[in-house]
Amino acid sequence: MKPRNIAIMFFCIFAGAALLATLHVRSKMEGRSMESQWQTTIDDLQTASSAAYIQSLHYDAYARQAAIDHDASREHLFQALAQSERIHEQMCARALKLFGSSYTPPEATTDSTTDTDTTTTTAGNLSHTLTSVRTRHRLSQGSAATRAIESGNRYVARIFIWIDGSNRRHIELLEHSGRRSSPSEGVMEYLVCPKCGNIYHTASYDIYCPFCRTHYSDFKRF
Repeated sequence: MKPRNIAIMFFCIFAGAALLATLHVRSKMEGRSMESQWQTTIDDLQTASSAAYIQSLHYDAYARQAAIDHDASREHLFQALAQSERIHEQMCARALKLFGSSYTPPEATTDSTTDTDTTTTTAGNLSHTLTSVRTRHRLSQGSAATRAIESGNRYVARIFIWIDGSNRRHIELLEHSGRRSSPSEGVMEYLVCPKCGNIYHTASYDIYCPFCRTHYSDFKRF
């Protein structure tokens, strides 16, 4: 073999080895970066699902107190809010499963959720939860959805956008309920979208949920 051909052969071998080494290092770096991005998303999903679960327990307790106070409108509202939170929890749990992660409700790992954080009156519960939901919504401000978008996960971003929209709707409904002068001022009923947790008054709702396009005939009535 001519010396020139031998030189070319060795050059190709070394060049190929260098390229493979570079690609290997890059793939490792990108792999670590991707793992970090997904871990942040998984953490956000775990936080959101646990928060929704705990809040649903609170709403269940508030609904029971409203029934004791013979306040049917607020009983229905708290029941609808509890269902909405359970749907949020389920959405996050399904996403975690797709990531190969797992979700266990907080009640199975801590005794703190046995305290349902109720007051002695429905009016007190309404005031307390309105403050809590406002704070929760203000602190999130779409941050989890933004992180999911930045990581390239539009599926999870959509979940957080739905949750943020529902929380905004929760605030509006709680504020409206707080302006009602007495429990006897007409009994309000509510509809909950089974896919995303959006809530409506039965007197005013869209044919299709503006979040997930579910038809109103599938909404659950409270």
